[in-house]
Amino acid sequence: MHLLAKIGISVAVFAAICLLELLYEDALFNASLDFIINIQADTSYFSQRPWKLFSSIGFYGVMWGLIWLFFVIVEERSRCFYYLTLLGSLNATSAILKLINHQPRPYWVSPEI
Repeated sequence: MHLLAKIGISVAVFAAICLLELLYEDALFNASLDFIINIQADTSYFSQRPWKLFSSIGFYGVMWGLIWLFFVIVEERSRCFYYLTLLGSLNATSAILKLINHQPRPYWVSPEI
């Protein structure tokens, strides 16, 4: 498959996802509230603990751990710079998209969560 065909398919799928998200935004949000409540219904304190640990320090531990690892390995210091650039770009893009398409968090809307 040619590169232009792949790009065209990717753009068409992305446009379809954006259109469907606009059409089903409220229904999907309400379904996600029900899904979250069902997931949390039978959980104990000990089953919630690993998720809270991962949510609070897991992601940043992995991110900064890889940066530290690449920096320590002398031959891979250039990779550390590229990794920092990639992470900075991803975080900036994520922040911009979150500002554009913000919605209330599920726990703001439903007291059951």
